[in-house]
Amino acid sequence: MRLEGLVGLGTVKQQVIELVEYAARKRERDPEHMPALHLCMLGPAGTGKTTVARLVGEMLGEAGVLKHPERFVEVDRSKLVAGYVGQTALKTQRALAQAAGGVLYIDEAYELGGRHNGSDFGPEAIATLVKGMEDLRSSTVVILSGYTEPMKDMLAVNEGLVSRIGYFLDFEPYDAGQLLEVFLGMAEELGIELTSGVRELLFERFERVVASGDESFGNARYARRLMERCEKHVVLAGAEELTPELAARTLAEGD
Repeated sequence: MRLEGLVGLGTVKQQVIELVEYAARKRERDPEHMPALHLCMLGPAGTGKTTVARLVGEMLGEAGVLKHPERFVEVDRSKLVAGYVGQTALKTQRALAQAAGGVLYIDEAYELGGRHNGSDFGPEAIATLVKGMEDLRSSTVVILSGYTEPMKDMLAVNEGLVSRIGYFLDFEPYDAGQLLEVFLGMAEELGIELTSGVRELLFERFERVVASGDESFGNARYARRLMERCEKHVVLAGAEELTPELAARTLAEGD
């Protein structure tokens, strides 16, 4: 899916478009002095951070900025931090090397700095990342991703890391209308039509879960899971359409 096809994310989309356009023009005018394009993506789960990260790599590749946009290396703390001195640096260097020319995407990056005890090697991973982000600043994009407040807390005590991040993207939670749009898009892909009254039932459910403020709420993931459960009932009923009765049966199962 292309960037413009994603639901919501108006500000994020505009920032990404400007980033890619700037990088492409800079490459044409002054390729010897390319800026660092490292990103920090802030926001709750299910708001499209990983999807946008992949699209950033693809778009920069199409613009001729990244030589290997097909290299999208996704890691988290477990793939960067080891249990003995020196091993963490090696694991982090290996991840950077694998992503060279493409994108290194670090999910829940705040976990690297959130454990303050003498035996933790998260800071070693951060120090290695900081050096790698500088060394590869014009050829590779490092993207740090995670929940907003934990990420801000980590970055507040890592000036070296902050100084190497060129762009901060804020991903907002989905509202009920956007969740319905995600649901409808998936229904269309599956070839399932919604009969009269179903949209109203779904919108009411989405309004309720959004208003709950539950931090475990998965945004677009929630809408996709709900569609998958609705599809199950459609298939078991031998139907072609999602009716209010089948939708109500799905919603009655709870979240």
